[in-house]
Amino acid sequence: MKCSKRFHIAALLCALFLLHVCPSHSQTLNKPVPYFTAPCISDNFNSYKVEFEWSPPLVNNTNEFILELSNGNGSFSNPTVLSTVSNKNTTLKFEFNFSFPANTRGENYKVRVRSTNPARTSPESNSFPAYYQTVRESLLLGDENGNPLFGEFYICDGSSFRLQVLNFPGEASYRWFRNRNITPIAGANKYFLDITQPGYYYVEVDYGDYCSSSTSSNEVGVELDNFMGIAIEGSANVEVCTGSPYVLKANIDDSDLIYRWFKNGTLQNTPGYLPEFTLSTTDPQGMYVVEIENPGGCSETSAPVTVTAPNINVSIASDADVLLLPGESVSLNVATNAQSPSYQWFKDNTAVSGATTPSLTISTPGVYKARVIQGTGCAVATFSNEITIAFPQDFEIIIAAQAPYSECTQTDATLHIQTINAITSSTTINATAQLVNNFTYQWQFEGQPLSGATASTISLSDPSENGTYRVTANLNAFTVTSNDLPVKLQPDINPIITSNGNVSCNGATTITITSSITDAGYSYKWYLDNAQLPETGSVLNTNLTGVYKLGVMTEGCIVFSNELVINPFEDSVVTVDAPERIVIAEGFSKTVTASGADTYAWFNQENMQISNTASVTLMEEGQYILRANVGECQVVKSFTVVYQDSFVVPNIISPNSDGINDLWVIPNSYAFKNDVEVFIYGPNGENVFRAVGYQNNWPESNLSYPVNKPVFYYKIVRGREILKQGTITLIR
Repeated sequence: MKCSKRFHIAALLCALFLLHVCPSHSQTLNKPVPYFTAPCISDNFNSYKVEFEWSPPLVNNTNEFILELSNGNGSFSNPTVLSTVSNKNTTLKFEFNFSFPANTRGENYKVRVRSTNPARTSPESNSFPAYYQTVRESLLLGDENGNPLFGEFYICDGSSFRLQVLNFPGEASYRWFRNRNITPIAGANKYFLDITQPGYYYVEVDYGDYCSSSTSSNEVGVELDNFMGIAIEGSANVEVCTGSPYVLKANIDDSDLIYRWFKNGTLQNTPGYLPEFTLSTTDPQGMYVVEIENPGGCSETSAPVTVTAPNINVSIASDADVLLLPGESVSLNVATNAQSPSYQWFKDNTAVSGATTPSLTISTPGVYKARVIQGTGCAVATFSNEITIAFPQDFEIIIAAQAPYSECTQTDATLHIQTINAITSSTTINATAQLVNNFTYQWQFEGQPLSGATASTISLSDPSENGTYRVTANLNAFTVTSNDLPVKLQPDINPIITSNGNVSCNGATTITITSSITDAGYSYKWYLDNAQLPETGSVLNTNLTGVYKLGVMTEGCIVFSNELVINPFEDSVVTVDAPERIVIAEGFSKTVTASGADTYAWFNQENMQISNTASVTLMEEGQYILRANVGECQVVKSFTVVYQDSFVVPNIISPNSDGINDLWVIPNSYAFKNDVEVFIYGPNGENVFRAVGYQNNWPESNLSYPVNKPVFYYKIVRGREILKQGTITLIR
C-alpha cells in the first residue's frame, strides 16, 4: 500500500497505521536546532528553546523524546538530560523548553534528541559556547594587601607587583589583558597576576568570548621606575692603614635620594642625604655597600667594596710543644714577609730583654712568641704563633712489634721502641725522634733481663722465644719501664691428617682420622665443618660426614692441618649398563654388566645366586637382584626381564603333537585380553571357535578334514573394531 501525503488528515491516518502497513520504513529524527548561538546563563535568565522535527512512521504511544546535552567538549559519553516529553508522539515538529545546569561552562556544547520506543538517536546539533554566569558585575582590581587601585602607579625596575581581584576572587578561571589587546595573556587564568613589565591591565571572569565582557574590571596602568646604576667609586678592593682616614664615595650625588651605608650587612649611618662615607680609623676592615632610595620608594644597591688592612705573615717553624732537657737548650727562629721588620721576643707574655733578632736560644721553660713590626708603609705589628718549652716530669715508653707481624702467623719478629712520650706539667709531648737514642735500654723476657739485649730493638726468630717482653730505659735520673708485649711466633710444625676411608655408609661406617703429629706435649682440637668437637687426642674415630681439620696447640699458638672430607656414600657409584626393565626376545639372552663396586652377587626371583662377577647373562622372564658391595657399603638394584611382544599373527598351524606349532599362538597384545574376542571359522564358513580373553589354546584337540591343507579364517575384535583378520592353514 502507498501512503498519500496530499492532505494532512490522510497523512495522520497513514502515520497511525504505518508500522503495520509500511513495515519497511522507520522513524527519522532530525538534527535539533537551538534558538540561541552563545547563551550567557544566569540565575536571572535561564529559559531556552530547541526546535525538533521527526518523520513517521509514528512512534509507540509509550515513547518519550529526551533532549540531551553533551559536555563542554562535545562528548555524549555522559550526557545531561535537559528535557523529556511524552505527549508529542503524534507531533512531527515541536519545541523543547529547558534550563541549563549551573555547571555549564565550555566552548563546544551540543544537543541531541533520543526516542525510547523505538530507540533512536538524532544527529548532534551544531556546537555552541555556553557559560553559567555567577558574576554579572565588574571586577575590582587592587594590590595584594586589599587596597583598590585606579589609574597609574610605579613599580621598581627588576621587581614584580601583584594585581588581584578583590571582589570576586573565587571563580574557576579568569582572563587577563594587557594594553587593550583583544587576546588574553597566555596562561594567566588565576584571580591574580604578577606584573613584571609596564602596561595597562584589566581582567574578566572567563566566560568565553561572548559572556565575559560584562565582568570587565577597571584598568590599571603600571610604569617602571628607571634603574640608576649606583656604585662606589674606585677599586673593589681597598687597602687602608689602621689610624688613617679613608672616604668611600657614591657615584650618584642627588639630594633627593636617601643613602644607606652598610658594613658587613650592618647599617652604619642614619638614612638621609650622604653620598660620601668616612671609614673608622680604628677598625676600617670590612665589606661595604651603599643603597639609595628614590622618592617613589624604589631602591638599588651597589656592588660591594672590600676594605682590608695591610697584613704581614709571622710564624715560628716548630711544634707547638717542645721538650727541653735540663742542661740543654733549643733554638727558635721566626719567619716573616714584613718589609724592614723589627723583632721582639716574649716569654710568658713578657718581653725578653735584648731579644730583638729573628732567632732565640732558650734554656728555661716557658711560653715563647715573637712580635714583628713592619718598618715601611703601614706600621703593622703582628705576633707569631706561641711555642711552649717544657722540662719533662716523667716519661712513658711504648714497645711494639714492627710490621709485618701477626700472632702465630709470623716465623720471626722485631720489637722496637715505638713511642717515647715526655710528660710535662701541662701536656704530653711525643719525643720519640728526639730521645730514642738518648736512653739506655735493657730488654726483659718473662720479667727476667735478657743478656746482651740493650739496643732499642730486639729480634726473635724461634717459637721457643714466645712469651711476654718489656724494656727498662734510663735517661739521667729517669728510669722508665715499658708496657708488657706478648709475642707469639708460629710453631715449626705442619700437621697433616689422613684417614682409612673417605666414605661413610649412612653412619654405619667408622672412619679413623690420624694426625701426623702425635706429641703428647701438644694439645689437639678437632673440628667438623668449623665446629669444635669434644675429642682432644691425635686420633679421631667418626661416622659423621663433613669437612674435618685439626688444630694443634703449642707455644701459645694453634696450627691448623689440611682439611679432609668424609663423603656420604652415594648409590650412584655403582652403575649397570641396562635399564630396570629388560626386554628380550623369547629364546634369546641379554648380558648385563655392573661397575663401580668391589664385589657383586646376582640373584633370581627364587633368591638363588646366579653370578658372583660383574656380569650376568639373563634369558628367562622374571625378577633379578644385584647386591654390590663398595667397602662396607652395599648397593641393591632390581631388574625385571620380560619377553618382547610380537605383533605377527601366525598363519599356519601343525597340530601333530610334536611341540612345534601345535597351537595357534597370537601376540600378547591380543591374547589374554578380557576386552578382545577371537572368532575362527572353518573352510566351509562355520564358526568352529569363539573366545573372550583367548588363552592361545586352539585347537584344543586334533583336527581332521578330508582335504589337504584346509584353510581356516579368523577375526580378532575389540567391541565393534576389527583388530586383525586373516587365514590359518592347517598342515599335518
